[in-house]
Amino acid sequence: MRRNLSGYTYAIAGQPVCPVEDAVRIRTQSRVLFHRWGGDTPLEGVVRTVEPAGFTKISALEVEEQRVWVIADLVTPPEAWRFLGYSYAMIALKTACA
Repeated sequence: MRRNLSGYTYAIAGQPVCPVEDAVRIRTQSRVLFHRWGGDTPLEGVVRTVEPAGFTKISALEVEEQRVWVIADLVTPPEAWRFLGYSYAMIALKTACA
């Protein structure tokens, strides 16, 4: 049985955080949630584009991370995120991995 990590917790070296099978399922029109954007509640979005090529990044903790750029459009009414700045960094979670 496989168990995905959820919430804030510690991971053992080599333990998958979000299985590759789930990450590959990100498609256009997938629903995403934006957390830690500066407001109290998450913002909702819909994936517009998934870049065709991924890349590997080494984190500050020297963890090898495989990433892909995903562009999503916010569907939450603009009044809820009117103070969000241009090019503001957010954490987005696909609901299957959250």
